[in-house]
Amino acid sequence: MIVLQRWLVSVTGLAFGLYHAVLGTIMLLDGKDHQPSLVIAALVIYVLVLVASVTLYKPMRLPWFQAWMNFAAIFAVPLLMQFQLSQDQKGGYATWYVAAMATLLAVTSIRQYKLLAWLGLAVLYAEVLIWGGIGFLVNSGLIGALLFVVAATGLSIGLESTAKSTLLFTEEAKLTAAKSAAASAARLERQSRAQEALRGALPTLRNIVARAGQLPNNEKHEAVLLEAQLRDEISGGVIIDALVRDAALEARRRGIEVTIRDEGGLEGCDFAELETIRFEVVSVLNRTATGRVVVRAPKGEKWRLSIVVAQAGSESADEFLRLGIRA
Repeated sequence: MIVLQRWLVSVTGLAFGLYHAVLGTIMLLDGKDHQPSLVIAALVIYVLVLVASVTLYKPMRLPWFQAWMNFAAIFAVPLLMQFQLSQDQKGGYATWYVAAMATLLAVTSIRQYKLLAWLGLAVLYAEVLIWGGIGFLVNSGLIGALLFVVAATGLSIGLESTAKSTLLFTEEAKLTAAKSAAASAARLERQSRAQEALRGALPTLRNIVARAGQLPNNEKHEAVLLEAQLRDEISGGVIIDALVRDAALEARRRGIEVTIRDEGGLEGCDFAELETIRFEVVSVLNRTATGRVVVRAPKGEKWRLSIVVAQAGSESADEFLRLGIRA
């Protein structure tokens, strides 16, 4: 659909621009006092740069060399025409080139060379007024040329704004899609881990039911460890991986109370930073000999995750770490 619209715009613009070449051709066929070779040269230059500017380049912004070729045509075409026109040939089709140059300047402005288009308009005004005088301003088409370039500049600014808005919207849509995909992947991973943990716990749960809860001390201890592991899978979120899970299990076997809670503080954390944080959690769990370890990823804080190590019954911390400090 977008390609079709651009094709229609290109054809419409080209048809409008070539209309001025038709007027120049009519003037050429009149056979009055002018040099056909110069008129033909002017027509050829105009048609070539017009067709190239309208049809050859897919990006909105013209290549710099084409823009400067358009600017050069503003010098060449009026001079070629004025060189062989007498002062009494100011009317009729003889000044087709003024509207033609205005069209070329409008195309140049729309295709992101606004300053160059205005410089070209100044050159066109100078060429025409020096040749025809200030009295020729109204009948030459220069006022229409000015309005044409003004309109083209406004359209160019609008297109630039639309392009920027579209790019911003596209980037935001990509970012939203990426966050949504990451959240979905994390949710599926947590569900998978929880299901796996539940499957592993089923034999123990069946054993508890079969014995009506009357388990030997060693099996009771393993059941408590299993319950803590299931709690980690539910509340630990993305903090939990195989290494953290194993380190927490070994710490509990040493009699350490371990609490792991992901409250959303790790949202948007990239993989490398997340791995660094997990490594630090494992390191703290492995080196703690007694007491309790609380691992939290709070939402809305300046850090992503905190680790508190304290002795049982003590309100003071032996160790307090804040990881992933945000700028």
